[in-house]
Amino acid sequence: MIINGDCIEEMQKLIDQGVQVDAVVTDPPYHLQSIVDRFGKTSLSDDTKTSERARDRSDGYARMSAGGFMGQEWDGGDIAFRAETWRLAWELLKPGGHLLAFSASRNYHRMAVAIEDAGFEIRDQMMWLYGSGFPKSHNIGKNIDKMPNADLNAFSKALKEKRIELGYSLTEADELITGGSTMYSFLEGRRNNDVYPPNKKYWEKIKEHFGMDGWDKIIENNLKVVGEKDGNFGYQKDGKRWKNTTNETEMTSKTAKQWEGWGTALKPAHEPIAVGRKPISESTVAKNVLKHGTGAINIDASRIKSSESIEGRFPANVMHDGLQQDWARFFYCPKVSKKERGENNKHPTVKPQELMKYLVRLVTPKGGTVLDPFMGSGSTGMAAKDLGCNFIGIEKSEDYFKICQERIDETNPLSEFFD
Repeated sequence: MIINGDCIEEMQKLIDQGVQVDAVVTDPPYHLQSIVDRFGKTSLSDDTKTSERARDRSDGYARMSAGGFMGQEWDGGDIAFRAETWRLAWELLKPGGHLLAFSASRNYHRMAVAIEDAGFEIRDQMMWLYGSGFPKSHNIGKNIDKMPNADLNAFSKALKEKRIELGYSLTEADELITGGSTMYSFLEGRRNNDVYPPNKKYWEKIKEHFGMDGWDKIIENNLKVVGEKDGNFGYQKDGKRWKNTTNETEMTSKTAKQWEGWGTALKPAHEPIAVGRKPISESTVAKNVLKHGTGAINIDASRIKSSESIEGRFPANVMHDGLQQDWARFFYCPKVSKKERGENNKHPTVKPQELMKYLVRLVTPKGGTVLDPFMGSGSTGMAAKDLGCNFIGIEKSEDYFKICQERIDETNPLSEFFD
C-alpha cells in the first residue's frame, strides 16, 4: 500500500486503524537547510522566524547549504529532527521492531537524538561507504585572490558607466564580451558583489567594444596569464559539443598564495544510517521473537559471501562500493546506475536496490511488513516487494509519488526471501 499524503497525518491514520509493522526502513530529508535556519543570517525585521541562538550569531552560517540539499524545498524544515515524527513510527512498530534511517554526516546526530527521544533504543550506526562523492569545497586561495580591491572596484564602476554610456544592456554586453556565457555580470560585480578581473580574452573584447583606455596596468596587476588551455565544458549547442578557451591564471597576491591549497570541506564518502529498536515487551529477545516476530536481526540472510567461509562472513555495520580488495569482508553495493534509476526518475537521492534489499532483509521477517514514511522514489518499496514483503509507503510530493507507483508496479517479487 502506498499513500500520497503528509507522513504525520497518514501515520496517525494508520495508528488509529490499528496497523502494526515489523520494520521501518527510510531515507528522510537530510535538512541541510536547517543549518542555516538554526545558526545563519536572520532577518532583523522578523526575529520570530529564527531561533534566539541564530539571532545571536553572525552570518557565518548563512551560506552553509543555503537552499537545502541540492536546492530541494522538501529538504527544508526539521521533520526528521522532531521526536514526535519518530514516535508515530514507534507506535506503528511491533515491540522489538527495528528502524533504519539514513541521514547526512553533518547533522546525523540531531536525527539520532530525536529517534532516541521518541523511545527507541539506538542499537548501532551503520555506514554506507562510497568513492563517487563530489567534493563541495571552495579554494580559499582563489577566493581571497578574487576579493575586490580599490582598483578593481573603480574599474567595475567605470565599466558599468561605459556600458550605459554606449547604450548596451547587460545581455548585449554579455554577448559582446563573454560570448553569452553570463560571466559579464561578474566584471561589474553584480553577483554577490564579487568583482572579477577580466581574463586576457575578455579584456581584449572590452578594449575592442568599450575602449576603456588607461586601465591596462590595473588589469595586468590583477591577473597574470600564464597560458591557455582548451576546456570542454560539455554544453550542447546546435546538437554538437562545443569548446571554450579559458585562461590559466596564477594567484596574484602574496596573501592569496599563502592560502593556496586550503579549502572548506572534505569529500563526502559515506552516509550514516541510524539503527534503532523499539524496546521489547518480553523479558528476553527470544521470547519477544516468539510473540511478535521482531526484536532480532537476520544474520544468516545478510552474511557476506566469501571464498574463505562456506557460510559467509558475519554482517558488519559498514557497507561499501568496492573501492579496495580489503573491503571484501563487508557488503558490497555501488551507487545507483542510470538504468536502475529509470529514465523519468528525477529524485536526487535514489538508493540502489541491492542496498535497500540488504537493509530490509536484515530487519524484516519473511513476509513481514515494512514502513517507509519518506518514500521518495520508492526504493524501499521496490526492495520489499522484490523480497516478498508487505509494504506501506508514504510520499507527500505528487510528482515523486507517481514515480513510486511506476517503479514499484514494475518490480517483480522474488520467489525466495533469502536469495
